[in-house]
Amino acid sequence: MGKHLDLHRFKAGWYFNWAREPSPGQQYEGVEFVPMLWGEHYISEAEEHVNDLINQGYKYVLLFNEPDRPDQCNMPVLEVYEIYKYA
Repeated sequence: MGKHLDLHRFKAGWYFNWAREPSPGQQYEGVEFVPMLWGEHYISEAEEHVNDLINQGYKYVLLFNEPDRPDQCNMPVLEVYEIYKYA
C-alpha cells in the first residue's frame, strides 16, 4: 500500500490495509495500524482471531470488508451479524 504515501503529511491518526499485519515502511511508523479480518477463513474463528489481535495490543479490529459486495467479503448480512455479536 502506498510506498510513496506520506501519512504524517496528511496528519493521519490511523490506517488499515485490508490485512492483519501492518504495512512495511517508515511512512507508517508512529501511525496507528488497525488490522482487518475478512473472508471465509475467519468466519468460524472470528472471536479467536479478534482476541489474538487484542492480546497483541491492538485497540480496534475491522471485520468483513463490504460483506454485501460479491467482489469483496460476499456474505449475507445475517451471517455477518451472527459473527459480529461474538467478536
